[in-house]
Amino acid sequence: MGVIDSERVKHAVYNRIDFELPEEVWEEISEAFGVCWNEVIGFGNEVDRMEVINYVSDWLRKRKIVILESRLTRILDIMFECIRMIGGFWDESQPFLPKRVTRRNEDVQEEEYPRNRRKKSIRVRTLLKIAYEMNENWRCAEPQSSLWKLKRRIEESNSGECQDDKICLAYAAASLAKELHKEQVDKAGKDYFEGHLLTVGCNGRDWKEKTVGFLHDVLEDTDYTSEEIILTLMRTLNDWEVTLTESEREEIKEALELMNSHTASNRKAYIERFRGHRLAIRVKLNDLRHNMDISRISHPSEEDLERVKRYEKEYESLRQMLGEAVFDKE
Repeated sequence: MGVIDSERVKHAVYNRIDFELPEEVWEEISEAFGVCWNEVIGFGNEVDRMEVINYVSDWLRKRKIVILESRLTRILDIMFECIRMIGGFWDESQPFLPKRVTRRNEDVQEEEYPRNRRKKSIRVRTLLKIAYEMNENWRCAEPQSSLWKLKRRIEESNSGECQDDKICLAYAAASLAKELHKEQVDKAGKDYFEGHLLTVGCNGRDWKEKTVGFLHDVLEDTDYTSEEIILTLMRTLNDWEVTLTESEREEIKEALELMNSHTASNRKAYIERFRGHRLAIRVKLNDLRHNMDISRISHPSEEDLERVKRYEKEYESLRQMLGEAVFDKE
């Protein structure tokens, strides 16, 4: 299934039109088209060309953006042609517009959302599709395939504390994380799953820490909710004849939500709210430990070095919290 790249479409439009198109007008057209595709048409449904043209035209009119109808039609026809070139499908795991553009800064992580978030039905349908494909891929995994190697990597990271019947959840979490973070990169420019999430997940001591470790950034970097992620994992596990208790599901869900720094007012409040949740603390310690490895960046800047210093302080705070949580339990 082909994936539409917004930059590729933009390049095609600007190369093929013979009139001036201001950048800000293109951005509105691009966003309106993406929202119409995901929210109005939906995955796998028949596309009505005039419905899209009318939707985008109305979108621009509401924002008081003036463009000749003939020019707008020409732009949209070029966009349709780009879609037909890859078979006419729309891969919602890589939507036409970014689900969320995240800028990580030193204190508060800022985010920019599209004006219209995808409907829940669209998000759930996408996740169910991913769950189905995950099961199919695992069944057909050949020795030495990427999935087989991923499974081996997780198995080799076991510390002996993993329950055999539950480690399947870590396999599902790793596959889901790899799909949802596709084409994202870390600060060193490496694939985000291979360069960071795989390490954090494999460093988990048991199946819970591995599961949350693989998925610890999914709420920050996609528009999915913790409940939707849990439902996807459960749908996968149903086919694998593995079940989780209500308390296990709730513990994992809470840990994923705590890992999302976008819901905290500032960095200090973010770290403080981990207090008392041992699973989330352990995963965050694994996350920070890997992020403190400055050797991952070939030419670290002053900003990188300052960030590592902050991570070191947070790491010590979390270690103290973990000690308190263990002591309280005893």
